[in-house]
Amino acid sequence: MKRSRVVLGVVLAPSALPLAYALFALLFSSYAIEAPEHLDQFLLGLLAMAIVCYAASYVLGAPVIACLLLARRLTCLPCIGLSILVGAAGGAAAYKYYLRDSGEIVVAALLGGCAALLVAAVFCTIAGVPWKSAPAGAAA
Repeated sequence: MKRSRVVLGVVLAPSALPLAYALFALLFSSYAIEAPEHLDQFLLGLLAMAIVCYAASYVLGAPVIACLLLARRLTCLPCIGLSILVGAAGGAAAYKYYLRDSGEIVVAALLGGCAALLVAAVFCTIAGVPWKSAPAGAAA
């Protein structure tokens, strides 16, 4: 992996979730183009979502990447798997903190895990993270 691709992945991967939401909202809903003031609210919502995604990705995802790099285990499966677990825990913790009700905490955990799956998959694709680690003799 090249360092420039990893940096590019870190910079671009958190934007995957807001871009996916915008794409699906524009393709499957007429909300954004229905009335003039709806587009402003839609774009403001996208901006807010992007800010939250970048903050969550750097707070929750950076330690995962750093630990995997230090352990020399940065491959797709551990990266995506740990990201899903951390994203699910982050989604459940945020839900519990802000709403103080455990009614739909499982849904919040599932949404956090799905969001982390998307961001981690985009990061692995952009950064060129290998699927499997190289055999021990291949490093020589």
